[in-house]
Amino acid sequence: MTPLYRDRWYTFRFEDDRIIPRFHLEGVEAGRQVSVFKINPGTGERLGLLATAAVGEGGWVDLARPIIVRSGEAFVAVPGPSDPAAPGHESATLRLTLLDVAGRFAVCKLPPDSTVPAWATAGDVFSVTRTGEELSVVCRQEMVPSGTQAEVGWRCLRVAGAMPFTLVGVLASLTGPVAAAGVGVFVVSTFDTDYLFVKEAEFQAAVAALRGAGHSVEGVLP
Repeated sequence: MTPLYRDRWYTFRFEDDRIIPRFHLEGVEAGRQVSVFKINPGTGERLGLLATAAVGEGGWVDLARPIIVRSGEAFVAVPGPSDPAAPGHESATLRLTLLDVAGRFAVCKLPPDSTVPAWATAGDVFSVTRTGEELSVVCRQEMVPSGTQAEVGWRCLRVAGAMPFTLVGVLASLTGPVAAAGVGVFVVSTFDTDYLFVKEAEFQAAVAALRGAGHSVEGVLP
């Protein structure tokens, strides 16, 4: 087992086939949640979530189900927030409920002077934003015509209920734990609430990070 590098994430690769029931994270305290991703050993690109677990005594992570790593493959272990209940942590006083929005979404970029296309507003959930540099569309990916500049494969979580504008720290309490888990996220806000979008390969890790920070995530579908 050979660490590729040392930083706030831990990456391992193997010269032969292995069945991994546990692994060690040096310097990570017991109780922290960890997300384990399979990665491309050359580029570091995440290829999917393998497991989530909690760090035990001495930095050992025992997996509920062993993972199989083939010769030449690699995985990365990404620790979550150190202590979501600690004083001063954004989520210590703010507990939110998030709901899975079924389906997959796309983020599209059109020229700034484009007319808003009919397909952009055809679905039940969409957002259209015009700036001096672009016309940005977030919509269900099945609505997007072939040839459109778009990133597809996004999952969506909606904060349940309506939140007053005076409520402070909502986005920080959500994006903080997700970012700490090494997951990219972008947010669309409406008058009442917020929508978090995460790439499908990292969705379960985002859910685990949010739950680990004390939030409730309901209705998560495959």
